[in-house]
Amino acid sequence: MTKYLLQDKSVVITGGSAGIGRATALLAAHSGARVTVADINGDAGKVVVEEIIDAGGTAQFVETDITQEDSVEHLIAEAINAYGRVDAAFNNAAVSGKGGYLHEWSSEEYNQHIAVTLTGNFYCLKHEVRHMIEAGGGSIVMTTAGGAFRMVPQIGVYSIAKGGINNLVKQAAFDYGKYGIRVNAISPGVTRTAMLGGQPGQDTENLAAIQPLGRMGEPHEIAEGAAWLLGDNSSFATGTFLDVDGGLSL
Repeated sequence: MTKYLLQDKSVVITGGSAGIGRATALLAAHSGARVTVADINGDAGKVVVEEIIDAGGTAQFVETDITQEDSVEHLIAEAINAYGRVDAAFNNAAVSGKGGYLHEWSSEEYNQHIAVTLTGNFYCLKHEVRHMIEAGGGSIVMTTAGGAFRMVPQIGVYSIAKGGINNLVKQAAFDYGKYGIRVNAISPGVTRTAMLGGQPGQDTENLAAIQPLGRMGEPHEIAEGAAWLLGDNSSFATGTFLDVDGGLSL
C-alpha cells in the first residue's frame, strides 16, 4: 500500500462506510491523515473507523445526511473540532439510481437522486470551501463517472447528476484557485462495489468486459488515485479529471 503526502492532514471522506470511500479512508489513514469518515450508514461507518484505529491510525465517524445542509455543516464543524481544520475532502457519496429510460423516472425518484448525487455534493464543497478560504487553502476531490463524459445506454438520471458534478469541479477550480484551493475529480470505471451490484438487471460481468483491461476495478485501485489528488503529491493539479477506469474512457 503506497503512502501519500497526507501526514497529519485532516481529511473528510463522505460515503466512507463502503466501497471506494472506505478504501480511500483506509489509505489516507495509512498515509498519516486524521480521517473523518462520514456516511448516512452509522453502523458501517463506525466499523471503518474501528479498522483505522486498530491499525494505529486516527479517525472519527460523523453520521451525515448530505441532502441536508445543516448535517453537512455539522460534519465540517466536527472535523474542525476534532483536528483543528479541514485540509482535504473526498466528496464521494452518491446513489446509483434505477437506470432505465428518463421518462420512466418519477419526480420523487429524480429529486432524490439529484439531492444525493449532485446537491448534496454541492453542500459539501460549499462548506469545505468556506473553511479552506480562511485556512489558506486545501484540496477537494469529487467522484464523477464515465457517463458524465459520454453517453451510456439507459443509465437514467445518474449521468445528469454526474455531469453536474463535472461543472461543479470546473467552476470551483476556476473560482477558488486564487485561495490555494485545488478541486479535482476522479472517474472510476466499472468497480466492484455494492452500489454497482445494486442496479436491477445489470450484468456486471459484461460491463467489466467492455473495459480494455477486461475486468472490474477494485475499490483500493480507485483509492490510489483519490489519495494522490487529495495529497500534496498533486500540488499543481486543479480542474483535473483523473480516469482510473481500466481504459473505459479510450
